[in-house]
Amino acid sequence: MSRAAVLFFVLTACAEREPGLMVSVTAEVASPLSLDTATLSIERVELVRCETARPWWRTLSPISTAWAHGGADVEATDPRVVVAPVLVALTSGEAQPVATFAPPPGSVCAVSLTFAPSTADARAQGTTLFLEGAGTRQLSTRRYVVTKSFDARALDEAHPALTLRLRFEAAPPGADGDQTLAALLATVSVVADERT
Repeated sequence: MSRAAVLFFVLTACAEREPGLMVSVTAEVASPLSLDTATLSIERVELVRCETARPWWRTLSPISTAWAHGGADVEATDPRVVVAPVLVALTSGEAQPVATFAPPPGSVCAVSLTFAPSTADARAQGTTLFLEGAGTRQLSTRRYVVTKSFDARALDEAHPALTLRLRFEAAPPGADGDQTLAALLATVSVVADERT
C-alpha cells in the first residue's frame, strides 16, 4: 500500500463528525388575517454559513454524513438546503414547521428563503400569495428570494440544536396581490433560539 493511500485512510478515519446536530425552521404570523384562506408559499430554505476557518483535515476529508430533510423533494447535495414546498397559513398565529436540517458542524449567520408559486397544495392554485374571503380575492405569482441575518450561532457538540423562528407581520391586503406580497415580505424577521 502506498504512503498516499495510508495517509488518505488515516485522514478519513480521523474526520470530524458530530451526529445529532439539528436546525428547525418554523413560521409564525404575528397578526393573523381574518380571511377564509390566506397562504404564503415557501419553496426553498437555505442555511447561510458564516465564513470561518476550518481545520485542514476537514478540508481534505471526503466524508459527509449530514442530510437535509423535509417534504417530498429534497436537494440532498447540500445539507444546508431544503427544497420542500410549504404553505404558511397567514390565518394562524401558531408556529408552523417549514424545514428541518441535519447540517455539518459550523456556524450559521443567516437563512435564505425562496418564495415562489406553490407546488405543495392545489388550494394555493399555483400562487406565491393567495388571499380570499371578506370580499377580498388577491393572488401573486411573483418569486422573491429573501435573506435574513442573525447573530452567528455555532452548531457543534456543545450546541447541537437550533430553532429559527420566522416572524411575519401580516397586514390588511393592499391594492393588489403583488403589493400585498411585497409588503408582507418586508416584515419578515428571524429569531434564533438555541436548544440543548
